[in-house]
Amino acid sequence: MRTIAGTPRSHDGMTGIWLRRQGELLRCADAREGRLGPLASDAPRAGLPTRAGPGISPPVLPGTMYPLGGCRAPRPRGRNPISTVVEAYPAAEPACRSTPSSRSPWNLALFAVTLVVFAALIWHRRWMSDDGLIVLRTVRQLVAGEGPVFNVGERIEANTSTLWTGLLAIPGLVPGISLNWSAVILGLVLSVAGLGFGLDAARRLFPGHRRMVPFGALVVVALPPFWDFGTSGLETGLIVGWLGFTWWLLVRRIEAVRADEAGGAWPVAFVLGLAPLVRPDLALFGLLVAVALVVLEARRGWLRLGGLAVVAAAVPLAYEVFRAGYYGLLVPSTALAKEASTARWQQGVYYLLDLVTPY
Repeated sequence: MRTIAGTPRSHDGMTGIWLRRQGELLRCADAREGRLGPLASDAPRAGLPTRAGPGISPPVLPGTMYPLGGCRAPRPRGRNPISTVVEAYPAAEPACRSTPSSRSPWNLALFAVTLVVFAALIWHRRWMSDDGLIVLRTVRQLVAGEGPVFNVGERIEANTSTLWTGLLAIPGLVPGISLNWSAVILGLVLSVAGLGFGLDAARRLFPGHRRMVPFGALVVVALPPFWDFGTSGLETGLIVGWLGFTWWLLVRRIEAVRADEAGGAWPVAFVLGLAPLVRPDLALFGLLVAVALVVLEARRGWLRLGGLAVVAAAVPLAYEVFRAGYYGLLVPSTALAKEASTARWQQGVYYLLDLVTPY
């Protein structure tokens, strides 16, 4: 509570102060709703009608006690106090802050066109690779009850992506559905969804009334390998989808922290923990996201960080126990067949040239 002492003046002077306060309240409400209009305090000069809203009190006489609800309207500077007024300001009431949305028609239309073009390019290059057929054979063995193996009776983990194998097993349980087409369609949908999540995350990360150009997404759309392996039967579509969704969840958590909202961080931790099941080398990217999540949640205490660690590690650790018991290995068999522990810098240079040179 704050008391302002002064010399009483006319009722008209008090009404003018009330109108100015009313204008500040309306501006705060308009800012929250994403629109800005003329101030109510400007209405008498412009000949505009004024309106009342929640938290706006009628004019008061000198010496009256009144609460000031809604946003905190500052006392006009450079003017002497006009009466003895007690203004009630809630201690926890934040100042008026505007967070305008970036969901402009331009942004939404450009994002939609980007996603449609990406989907069309992937569909135009749809196919099934020989490695994709290896994945589908393992899925068929799993659905038939022989376990996640390539040959019956040989406990060899032939697939690199555990999660991709599990996802394809779902349509494999439905009679009459082609596994080949399921892999193609699911890869396409996940690729486009991942790019869409990435675009929406960028929009949320930089709010405001601005036009956005998705240069990062356009790089993905322009590279033919994303067209080819958006289908192919391999886990590339799942990787793109997981990357985009993880980034989107992290940005949503950043939004919650900015707004000082309690919100749960466990969805980020859970999806983050799926990284090695999507593909083992994604654990490197997962570590980077984990560091960002720790920075965001550190102020909430070590107990919370420990809980998030448990959520992230539960599923991959459970599968690691299964892998060790069923296959007798700690890594997929493909890691051994492809000499994953050997440095092959020349092959890495070839991959880099594929990225930066024309096709």
